[in-house]
Amino acid sequence: MGPIDSPTSRSQPRRLPRWLVVLMSLGVVLVLGGALLVVFNPPTLTFGWFAYAPLSEETYAPLGEDPWSSLLPPAAIAGWVSLLIGLLLWAFSAGWLVGRRRRPAD
Repeated sequence: MGPIDSPTSRSQPRRLPRWLVVLMSLGVVLVLGGALLVVFNPPTLTFGWFAYAPLSEETYAPLGEDPWSSLLPPAAIAGWVSLLIGLLLWAFSAGWLVGRRRRPAD
């Protein structure tokens, strides 16, 4: 065996740290869970005639008391936040993988 074929001259691929694998897995779970929350909780908008209510004692608000709750239900907001956190975890993991230093060649 020559120096090129020796088993010590081959570089073995480095394994990912356990914390990075856990972080990336958590990112996958958060992204998928957030996407499911957003998809399966669409906003409930009501449409109808609201121009004139002469005998009612209450003021009509077409979007309800809190307009944001009818445009984005709380479960959808939680889904978007989960999706964002998962994507940030992925971005951190990818940046760490790209930016880590290589071991100097012997």
